[in-house]
Amino acid sequence: MGHAFRWLIAHRLRVFGLYALVLGALALSYPVLSPLGWGEVAIFTAIVVIVGTEFGQVIHNARDRAARGVSLIDRVVAEKTRAAQAKPAASAPAMIDHTGVSVRDFARAKAFYTAALAPLGHGYLHTVPPEQTGGVAVGGFGRERPQFWISEGAQQTPPIHLAFGASTRAQVDAFHAAALAAGGTDNGAPGLRPHYHADYYGAFVRDPDGHNIEAVCHGPAPS
Repeated sequence: MGHAFRWLIAHRLRVFGLYALVLGALALSYPVLSPLGWGEVAIFTAIVVIVGTEFGQVIHNARDRAARGVSLIDRVVAEKTRAAQAKPAASAPAMIDHTGVSVRDFARAKAFYTAALAPLGHGYLHTVPPEQTGGVAVGGFGRERPQFWISEGAQQTPPIHLAFGASTRAQVDAFHAAALAAGGTDNGAPGLRPHYHADYYGAFVRDPDGHNIEAVCHGPAPS
C-alpha cells in the first residue's frame, strides 16, 4: 500500500471520528434526541476511531523512520565498501631491501655519499653502535630508513656496481656533478643509454674506493 493511500485513509478516519465526536456531544446536550443513549455510543466510537487512527499513524511513522535508517546504513556500508575497493592494493616489497659496500676510509666515504646522494633525496641516517659491530665503523643512508650501508674494511675486490633511482633527469645531472665535486671519478656522463631502453637516462661515477655508482631515471623527457 502506497504512502499517499495510507495517509488518505488515516485522514478520512480522523475526519469521521471528529464528526462522530461532534454528533455525540450534540446528542448529550439534547437528551430528547438521544432516548437510547446513542450519544454516548457516538462519543465512544469517536474516541476509539481517533485513538486507533493516531496509534496506527505512530506505528507507520516509526516503521517509515526505521526503513529510512536501514536505507541510510545500507548506503554508508556501500560507500565504505566502494572506497575500500578503490584503494590500491599494497605494493609489493622492493626486490632488494638494503645493500652496502666495504670502504677503506669511513669518514671519506661518508662525506662522498652524503654529497652524491643528496640530489636524489637521500641522507645519512644511522650509525651502528661500535659495540654492535666489534668496533667497525658502519653507517646507513636512505630517505625514510637506511637502505644503503657503508662499512670500513679491506679493499673490496672486485669493486661493485650500484644504481640509485632518480625521479627526474635533472636529478641524474645533479648527482653526477655532486659526486665529482665530492671526489668521485667520471665513469659516464649523464645521458640516454638506449641500448637498455629508449628512456634510460643515467650517469656513472666511481667512488673513492672504485665502486661504479650510478643514478638512473626511467621516465621520459619533460615535455
